[in-house]
Amino acid sequence: AQSSGNSAPTSRRHWHSHAVASLTFTEDGVYMLSGGEEAVLVIWQLPTDHKQFLPRLGGPLSHVTISPDQKIYAVCCGDNSVRLIDAVSLRVAVTIQGMRNACAWGNKLTSGFVVEPRQRQVVV
Repeated sequence: AQSSGNSAPTSRRHWHSHAVASLTFTEDGVYMLSGGEEAVLVIWQLPTDHKQFLPRLGGPLSHVTISPDQKIYAVCCGDNSVRLIDAVSLRVAVTIQGMRNACAWGNKLTSGFVVEPRQRQVVV
């Protein structure tokens, strides 16, 4: 981390060679998760700069989030799926297929919610 004068500390991380679509942090700020066009979830351990990779997730990643108990990572993928990933083993625990963007009055919601078309339920 770098700091100059009264400005906040900053740091630079590099791995993605294409656009990053989503960033999220663990509650304690130790880990950052990123995903984008490469279809790879990158888990960054910020204090050590160590990275873990979960590749081939089914297309570009559009959203990454962490469950409140920090045991599950959820990623929305370009193949219209949501994958729930065990945070310890980094294995895909559940894949929900057949997703589509939710629409409200013709406008896409920007919240990351999707509608499962068979059951017509909103999924986060």
